[in-house]
Amino acid sequence: MSQRLIECVVLAVAGLAVFVAPVLFISAPWYPSPLFPILRNAVEYLSKGALVWLFLAGGVAGLIFRLLNPFVVGMSMLALLPVAAVAEMMADPTSHNLWPLEFAMYALISLVPTAGAAAGRKAAALAGVTEESKR
Repeated sequence: MSQRLIECVVLAVAGLAVFVAPVLFISAPWYPSPLFPILRNAVEYLSKGALVWLFLAGGVAGLIFRLLNPFVVGMSMLALLPVAAVAEMMADPTSHNLWPLEFAMYALISLVPTAGAAAGRKAAALAGVTEESKR
């Protein structure tokens, strides 16, 4: 596997963890879901705090993976959400009736870690950190 693909997989797992982590700390009633109730609840209870965490995670990813385009970083961090939605649609065809809107929402939310990655890259450039000094 190429290094870029490995980096995108790492970003996808990290992004999923950052996306679902805030829902673990709320005491609201949980919504049922055919396969991934934690993902559904993370979407239903999406908050400004979760977006801040996504921005910060994107910033860290922008510092670590400076060779990746910030858009690739942002899209990779939320890439598993549409995959999970498709799996749930296959398990229960009556779920995700508004999937085009859901996927558009995921694309919009991915702009948050994209902005964080761009900010992280800019911070690294301002600090004078180069790829050679990273090694």
